[in-house]
Amino acid sequence: MDKLVSVIIPTKNSGLTLSVCLESVNKQTYKNTEIIVVDNYSTDNTKEIALSKSVGFFSYGGERSSQVNFGVRQAKGEYIYKIDSDFILEPAVIQECLEKISEGYDAVVVHNSPAAEVSWLTKIRKFEVDMYKHDLDHSSARFIKKEVFLKIGGFNEDTIAGEDYDLQNRLNKNAYKTGFIEAEALHLGEPKKIFVLLKKFFWYGRDFYNYKKYNQQESKVQLRFFRKVYLKHVDKFLKHPLLTFGFMAYHCVKYFFGGLGYLYSIIFKQSKAEVLGVEMKEWPTVSFIMPVYNEEKYLKTCFENLQSLDYPKDHIEVIVIDGGSIDQTVKIAESFGYKVVCNLKKKAPFGKALGLGLTHGEFVYFHEADVLFASPCWLKKMILPLLEDVELFGCECDWGIAKDFNSLNTYFALLKIFDPLARMLSGRKPKSKVYRKNYYVEEYDLADNPVTYCFLWRRSSIEAVGDWKMEFAEANFASRTISAGLTRFAHLEDMVAFHYYSSSLINFIKKREKIARQYMEREIVDTSWIDKKSKVYLYFSVLYLGTLVGPIIEAIFNLSRSRKIAWLWHPLLSLVTVFVYGKEYLINKPPK
Repeated sequence: MDKLVSVIIPTKNSGLTLSVCLESVNKQTYKNTEIIVVDNYSTDNTKEIALSKSVGFFSYGGERSSQVNFGVRQAKGEYIYKIDSDFILEPAVIQECLEKISEGYDAVVVHNSPAAEVSWLTKIRKFEVDMYKHDLDHSSARFIKKEVFLKIGGFNEDTIAGEDYDLQNRLNKNAYKTGFIEAEALHLGEPKKIFVLLKKFFWYGRDFYNYKKYNQQESKVQLRFFRKVYLKHVDKFLKHPLLTFGFMAYHCVKYFFGGLGYLYSIIFKQSKAEVLGVEMKEWPTVSFIMPVYNEEKYLKTCFENLQSLDYPKDHIEVIVIDGGSIDQTVKIAESFGYKVVCNLKKKAPFGKALGLGLTHGEFVYFHEADVLFASPCWLKKMILPLLEDVELFGCECDWGIAKDFNSLNTYFALLKIFDPLARMLSGRKPKSKVYRKNYYVEEYDLADNPVTYCFLWRRSSIEAVGDWKMEFAEANFASRTISAGLTRFAHLEDMVAFHYYSSSLINFIKKREKIARQYMEREIVDTSWIDKKSKVYLYFSVLYLGTLVGPIIEAIFNLSRSRKIAWLWHPLLSLVTVFVYGKEYLINKPPK
């Protein structure tokens, strides 16, 4: 028997356990295996660990179910074995699974036993879970023939909790035969703290409403408080009175908090999408317009992140506007199947206008190659406010701080803008800020000019304002939109994007020089948001930043308040910004 087995491991910040997990797979007595790690954009060292072990590595978002389904699509093996990244396999697991398959079974249950030495809670969990070994009502197959997995549709991506039980139920309904083996997998990831456990129970309880929709009859047995299997282990209860008492307390608490989550979902009738705040029958089309120039460093990761969005793929339109790249940018974009258009004028505002004219989505997002969305449900969360309130002209999210940010990018995320002068000049003062479910609505006076970031536009609002076909200067367009009478947009504070804006101080200087030149060399008479600021306030801001006293005080204050060491950049970058803009003004100012 020499058939290939594909081991699929979904990960999300799994650096603490992934290495020992992979080692246990490599130490299997059966050697003809391939390992596929599907990572949900971890911000720790998960990727580095996986690559160091020479395994197949993919970045793909969504819940575990969608990650595993993606992994199976990449798999070459005749058999699929899905394990979590915090499992350690006994050496004979895969060998025993194949032997069981050779007996005529289509799928195999590998018992996953908690590591009792982790904490007192895990001792109770092990006491319970070990009672379910060889009990198909409360177990599920993880080793399965690939053709069978595909025939039953793989994991149900509409479930957050209980996806493994749901798969087993469909195996049973389709008369596929499931067997058991003696070798086990050790689970290292059991919660150690009671608060974490209670939160987990509540969260899973919320999704069991959704689970029951697909498993009406089975859930009556699987979710039962008292289970028949307990009767088979009466001797175990009598032999371990302390564990029995702990199990009874734990079991009651589990059902109490899980029940609260379940009741919450019944009251609000929440499905998985609604748990995430994103329920819709049909989603509108969104156009992603990407002006690029020599972005090969970021582009592959950016596109993978874009494709991981939990949104109907046929309702996402992507167009890449290339400004004459001489690296691999165009080839990378074409390898993902995206349309690439040449921007002869090279500048991003012209590229954005070109993209607007070539796309048709009801909503528009101007994407940048060095930006990653923090969550697969980012787009759904962003679009919901615009569907709920047709008078909002757009929706923006907050800046996020990724764990792999350098100190410069952390500083810009703290500023929530790209330099200290822009921060002073762009002070946001909405006329009103009203909280709705999951987002704020900001309203501005006609003369206001807020600078928006990571903004999803309503196309009809752009067209109503007009005068964009030659160039679309996004930083100025919010101000123009408000001046045209569309004064309200949404702001999400629980949804962020990560902007890998600057790799070094030199890189920052070059980018600000470019921005300054574009401002000074505008080909079209178009009022910038900066032009609307008082010259007195502009001169004051330059003086304030250039003398360093104010920025030093700010840095000390914000450092003491936030404990973010990145604030130490503030005095230096304040001075550098003033110097760069001043230099470019003197070089490029028009003659009198």
